[in-house]
Amino acid sequence: MRKIIIISITIALIASGCGQSTKKQVTNESSSVCQGDTLSKTEENTEDSIANTELKENKTLTRNNIWDFVNEKAEWFKKGLEPQKDIDLLPLDFKAFYEKFTTDSVFQINNIQFDSLIGVIGECDTTIILNSKNWEIQTDIINDFDKSPKEKWNNYFFFDSTRVYFEFELIEIGVIYQFGFEKINGKWKQTLSFVNVC
Repeated sequence: MRKIIIISITIALIASGCGQSTKKQVTNESSSVCQGDTLSKTEENTEDSIANTELKENKTLTRNNIWDFVNEKAEWFKKGLEPQKDIDLLPLDFKAFYEKFTTDSVFQINNIQFDSLIGVIGECDTTIILNSKNWEIQTDIINDFDKSPKEKWNNYFFFDSTRVYFEFELIEIGVIYQFGFEKINGKWKQTLSFVNVC
């Protein structure tokens, strides 16, 4: 009986020792597999976000690719929509949102989709990628749209029930401002901000 107990304990120790090494090996393999999966998922997400012009994280934005993303996002906002100049045409729920957005800084910060924001300030020799840490409160987009002198500015906006996009073009210079808002889960969020100050 004693031999049986010793043999059982020995077998149990050997089995548990093997199980631990196997477990360690599996853990190491699964972490390398997970890391590999994470990399391939990140690459897939980046490819998807380029195709859909929606970024999941600002970390993927660089000074080299930000301009492509701005252009793609602007094109997405305009796709299938007609340029408009009459602010009265904007959806009423967007106007209500925008009134609070420009007068309440906390509300504004809470209604910017920072995880997918394509935001940039282009200076002559500097590119500033916008995020939650360097965001400055925006005001008067709509008022500026209407007040800009028509002989100097060619401003348009594009909209439907889920997208509103403003484009300010200084005649003979080019696009100076682009602002885009989209309805995400039933709430308006800003997802595009481009300012050219050069």
